Amino acid sequence: MNYSRLTENQKIILFYLLTFGLAILKVVSIMNSILYLTIVSFFYLEFLSEDIIKIKFVKKLRYKIVDFLFLMIVQYKFFLFFLTLVFTSARVQSFAGGLEFDMFNLNSVMDLCSILMFFITVFEISKEKFKIKTFTYLLTEIFIPPINDSELDIYEDYLNILVRMEDKTYYLRRNSYNIF
Repeated sequence: MNYSRLTENQKIILFYLLTFGLAILKVVSIMNSILYLTIVSFFYLEFLSEDIIKIKFVKKLRYKIVDFLFLMIVQYKFFLFFLTLVFTSARVQSFAGGLEFDMFNLNSVMDLCSILMFFITVFEISKEKFKIKTFTYLLTEIFIPPINDSELDIYEDYLNILVRMEDKTYYLRRNSYNIF
């Protein structure tokens, strides 16, 4: 598979999938999986980003951390994924197992809830109600107007009137509704 063709959302979903797989199979602890996910996604979003202007302008580590936290919380629904990992946690499952239910069934229900939460998280990320614009897009499309854009656009209606006035054949056309 060519991973360079994946969008940023798809790559984050892939990070989530790998982390969730490690957590639900109990390969690594929940804290370690969150730590690995945070480190990998931080390096991907802040240092390996395709947004060259962001890498160029955002230099200080604290700004990178704030940007990373904002992206993870708002755009990539990290809290939903965190809830998914909480349901797979051995501590939560052992606490729930201490209740007066059958241990095997309750752990299976918790795993099923975590899988359901994971699918909800993936759905919310891929639904993408809004996308935060990149620095490159902001600089090229928003803040820097196109070269052919002039300040005469506000006079466009007046210029159309002027064209009609200057058009010498305007009164000579057939089927025109003028009296001259």
